[in-house]
Amino acid sequence: MNRPEIINSPASSRDARAANRKALEDMGIDLFPAAGWNPDCRIADLAHMFEEQGSIEVGQRPELRIAGRLFGKRDVGAIFFADLWQEHASVQLRIRRDDVSAELWSLLAHLDIGDFLGAVGRLVRTRRGELTLDTSALQVLGKPATTPAIGKLGADGRHHGAQMDRGSLLRERRHVAMMTDATLFRNIEAYGKVLEVFREVMREEGYLEVQTSVMGRYYGGAAATPFTTYSRAMDEDLFLRVSPEPDLKRMLAGGFERVYEIGRNWRNEGIDATHQPSFTSFEAYRAWSDYEVMMELTEKLVCRSVEALHGRARLVLGDTELDFTPPWPRLPMNTLVAQEMGVLESELTEDLMRRFWQSGQPGSPTPENEGQLLVKIFETYVEDTLTGPCFVVDYPLEGSPLTKRHRDKPDTVERFEAYMLGIELANAYSELNDPNEQRIRLEKQDDGRDEAYGVDEYFLAAVEDGMPQAGGLGIGMDRLVSIITGTNRLSDVIPFPLTPK
Repeated sequence: MNRPEIINSPASSRDARAANRKALEDMGIDLFPAAGWNPDCRIADLAHMFEEQGSIEVGQRPELRIAGRLFGKRDVGAIFFADLWQEHASVQLRIRRDDVSAELWSLLAHLDIGDFLGAVGRLVRTRRGELTLDTSALQVLGKPATTPAIGKLGADGRHHGAQMDRGSLLRERRHVAMMTDATLFRNIEAYGKVLEVFREVMREEGYLEVQTSVMGRYYGGAAATPFTTYSRAMDEDLFLRVSPEPDLKRMLAGGFERVYEIGRNWRNEGIDATHQPSFTSFEAYRAWSDYEVMMELTEKLVCRSVEALHGRARLVLGDTELDFTPPWPRLPMNTLVAQEMGVLESELTEDLMRRFWQSGQPGSPTPENEGQLLVKIFETYVEDTLTGPCFVVDYPLEGSPLTKRHRDKPDTVERFEAYMLGIELANAYSELNDPNEQRIRLEKQDDGRDEAYGVDEYFLAAVEDGMPQAGGLGIGMDRLVSIITGTNRLSDVIPFPLTPK
């Protein structure tokens, strides 16, 4: 097996760290104590705490207990200064030789950048105005074998991952990217907050969160290439799911009326700024509803997430302002394509679209049928122009095998996709629950694939036994967080992306 190249600290650095470790061990210091340090505050909160304590005499201020990582040190004779870092906040430690024990003062000479420390002291400001913890006690909480490649402190007050190319920071040194890239760190925090918002909204709406299987004999509802694995216990190939949709609908058939899942999916396809082979999706299904109910749910989930991160429903990204306040525009796909072609919607015909496509894309394969042609023109010419947030509604029947026919337009289905900044964020249906039509559509879809994977008979058995009418919704969580944090790549919001070497 090919293993990734690990870029280690120079041998001289390792040797120096090893010598410092031995010196501290010879002093009888436990460098990896079992007892938790249990800090009573976070470094990020110290500035606010100092403002509250500013009128109290220094000697009367409460002693604080903090922990973090050593990112800088300066010895100026009888005073030792250090920078303690925690979650992209830092504070200066000041240790006076006359105020601490001889053992503590001797310990300082053997500290290295990257060491984990616990400190006790009182907050002050130096003559230069720098917030400082006047430190009375210090304990080593861990001593790494190497120095993290955090780089020198820049003029902006941040470390920048010294001698690390982007590929390394995305793969084997991703933890260094988290230490040195505050934007990445805050985006990952924002992702967690969005997940909290989603769960809060779904509790309010009366949904049950469930976890379905991520591996099975069938791989899910989307027309995507799955990852294949092998079960020795069953002596058969299995698939990692591309979507939890069939299993969640089986739960509808089993009597659960409002269910949702936030979980991982896998698609064995391309990698780029907006696609990862492994990604997190949100999927929800509600009995006795339709795609209009799912539009309202989408608006609520996204708007609440934006408000949680930014304090309001409006978000400015570059020169673009997005207003997430419901209701969002509902834009029929036929209308958008007709506008792009410069014709009335009533004049839109397959022949006209075919000539438009062949004129604009000479030499490119022409889609086989009218529905595929409509979608291809939309994706090629219209999709990128949708600043949004908006819903594109009423898709052609072709390409939507799990969706009910439109109640008023028999050649279309009750489906929408939500768009923001030209990126498709959500996909939702009035779910097809006619067992006869569902089997026909899935078999036709499988026949049309270059590599057939078979029809999900477990899912069809549930539909044939009776699945209630329902609205269903899927949202790409990675994409959502990427958009509302103002980033351009999924790798800027997920902890450990997969990237080509």
